[in-house]
Amino acid sequence: MTRSPRFEDVLGPLAAAIVREVSLRAEASVADVVQALRLSQQREHAYTTIMPVMGRLHEKGILVRERRGRQYIYRPTAPAA
Repeated sequence: MTRSPRFEDVLGPLAAAIVREVSLRAEASVADVVQALRLSQQREHAYTTIMPVMGRLHEKGILVRERRGRQYIYRPTAPAA
């Protein structure tokens, strides 16, 4: 029996955590993800660390983004497994 790959199997641990947080909310800004990771992992990630990772996830087609005012709002392209 084969299992579907998990985010962690394909992405690094930080990118996988970001995709999970965006998927849980259906859409999220970088600030939303920074706050969620701060609460769930008890580890501080700087805004400037999360922002480029989310940009790369967008470039890879894992997240889609829409500009709202001065920020991007990200959504997953596929449901979380």
